[in-house]
Amino acid sequence: MLQPSSYTGILLAGPPASGKRTVAFALTSLRRSYARVPALTTATDPPVDAEPAARAHLDELRSWAQVLHEFTVDGSGYLYDRERPAGLREQGRLPVVCVEDADAPAAFRRESAGWLPVLLWCPAPEARARAGRGLRGPVDRGWTRRWERSSKALLGAATHFTLTLRTDRLDAVDAARIIHAAAQATAPG
Repeated sequence: MLQPSSYTGILLAGPPASGKRTVAFALTSLRRSYARVPALTTATDPPVDAEPAARAHLDELRSWAQVLHEFTVDGSGYLYDRERPAGLREQGRLPVVCVEDADAPAAFRRESAGWLPVLLWCPAPEARARAGRGLRGPVDRGWTRRWERSSKALLGAATHFTLTLRTDRLDAVDAARIIHAAAQATAPG
């Protein structure tokens, strides 16, 4: 169960292939109190960290001001709603969200000052090797530009993160343990 003064969510930010999903899985394996919240999308072939939703549902969320954070990746729109993290908190669980854009910490902080923002990063060659293992084909220029853009923006906003972890120097379980230890501390604000 969450303590009244504990964090209200974990925000894992990092460029593509920095280990966000792997660390999120390690967190949920470490403690049942962590629950991954996938983004909602209308993309026809959503990535593993997103779930399909009808455009009408996303429009309804927007009309009721229930969008927590909205972003675009490779031309597909994604969003996080307010309802799912709030529902998890009511169950005594801690939502875990994965993003790759530098605007995310501010958006999540507007929802609750209690989000623990964590920057996960690894050098481009390591990220490229990881992506090459996970993609159906070789890493293309579009992916490389996306990594460079995300990495530059996130590193430029490094002061917005409570923790910064190099995932090429830590395995996912060790990273999850460090994040868990930080989440046990009293949240700001």
